[in-house]
Amino acid sequence: MLNRFGKNGGRRVQQHASAGGPAAPAVPSVPPAPPVSSTVEGVVSAEAMRSTIKVHTNSVAPSYMRPWTKMEGTSCTGSGFAIESPAGAGRLGRYLITNSHVVRDEQLLQVQRHDRPGKWVARLLVEGIQCDLALLTVDDEHFWEDLPLQQVTDALPMLQHIVTAVGYPVGGENLSVTRGVVSRIDLLDYTFVEHATAERLLVMQIDAAINPGNSGGPVFHDGRVIGVAFAGLEEADNIGYVIPMSVVRLFLQTFHSRGSFGQLPSLGVSFQTTENKMLRRSLHLDQDSRVGLLVASVSPLMPAAKVISPGDVVTKLDGLELAEDGTVQAMPTLRLPWDYLVTRRPCHEIFELEIWREGQQINTRIESMPEPRLVPFHDGVDASPSYVIVGGLVFLPLSLPLVDAGYFDNVVETMSTGIVLGKIGAHQTTADQNVVVLASILESELTISYEGACAGRILKQFNGKEVTNLSSFAAAVHASSAKPFLTFIFEGDRVAVIETARSKVVEVRVARAAHHLQLVLLARRHHCALVLP
Repeated sequence: MLNRFGKNGGRRVQQHASAGGPAAPAVPSVPPAPPVSSTVEGVVSAEAMRSTIKVHTNSVAPSYMRPWTKMEGTSCTGSGFAIESPAGAGRLGRYLITNSHVVRDEQLLQVQRHDRPGKWVARLLVEGIQCDLALLTVDDEHFWEDLPLQQVTDALPMLQHIVTAVGYPVGGENLSVTRGVVSRIDLLDYTFVEHATAERLLVMQIDAAINPGNSGGPVFHDGRVIGVAFAGLEEADNIGYVIPMSVVRLFLQTFHSRGSFGQLPSLGVSFQTTENKMLRRSLHLDQDSRVGLLVASVSPLMPAAKVISPGDVVTKLDGLELAEDGTVQAMPTLRLPWDYLVTRRPCHEIFELEIWREGQQINTRIESMPEPRLVPFHDGVDASPSYVIVGGLVFLPLSLPLVDAGYFDNVVETMSTGIVLGKIGAHQTTADQNVVVLASILESELTISYEGACAGRILKQFNGKEVTNLSSFAAAVHASSAKPFLTFIFEGDRVAVIETARSKVVEVRVARAAHHLQLVLLARRHHCALVLP
């Protein structure tokens, strides 16, 4: 099992008190470091180690199952390092870079230098959840005094090259250095989405030990930083994953041009390989070329839907041949899955495609963009904990964060679980479409027997009208205040009926009993909708 070492797999303890911002420490006299022999491969300089910092995070995550509350506060430590933003990424600047999962849902960030005592309060500037990167800064100028800044390059070491990981893993308080080799270069979904396939980025696998607390630390080769440590494989020893600097550069460029990172790009096209000879023959493809991918589906709201159809065969993308096994010649000695060509560039780029359709070659162009999914994948990117409560019935938009929070624990039938899983990975067919589910039930006399019959199910209709998203459903409930009953029809033809006149009284009483009345009454001030007919 892959584990990101920081917030969800790092040095996390229960939060008992919040630490205030520390005063700027006095700058001690630091004796010069002894010289490091440049002939010893894998040895990093004292300057490189001084650029590495320790990150202390106090955080409070949202609750998807009870979105009017927050989860209990936690704390963790991770690693990071100081960089100078490259000229190609916009204005030059000094930043601290770490992993997004180290600082996720931060309430207080503090950083600590290797060569100075004390901590400094830091600010989060931007995070890219899908690329697992975050930029921090420190307002106190004392922090930056004599702090070496690492250069951002596109250097990518080859297989078997020696690399050195630097950071603050478990097992001690001081800086740790481990050494290994590059063992693989591949693509990986940095968010480790389950139940579906998400966008992937270039990744390096190394056999240097990467442990909890190493997340966000630099990885060096030949005196240069070549990546950011971010994950390890729990079932195996010394298998770590590193974000290459080309991904860091893309993150910085996107931040400087747009002020945020957002989502990774997609073409909105899913392919089937054409390795089967009979399949290739039926598509009139050259049996010897080993080129071409069959279009299986196209997201209807993506630009590709206007020029590509299922059954087409794409033979080239941006001038590179798409092999029958789904790979491209990404580098002279390296083949990678075709989607590397898309995610190595920012959103809204134009791609040239060569298509084989009914024996004819067609050349076309399509724009990449974030794919509009029926079920959002990432908290803070395309998902947020919004909700509607009607008479004790708690409705939420289906999302993978909701599934991860224990949504399936409330699904009482295997059939319902299968239906829900079938929605994950599906495309939106209309703008703002989402799946509304009855995530939980607050017990009252109005909800007797509904727990077993309806909990966890997808809401199909409300008062005779199809439910297409949470916002329109909330509006429909508001508009039904004059109706005697509120009727909900769920998948599997399960029905729940609530008397309109009584639902408001029960709603407030349930909220008060749960000690959430203040949060419920303030819900409208936040990104959630509380419905009291």
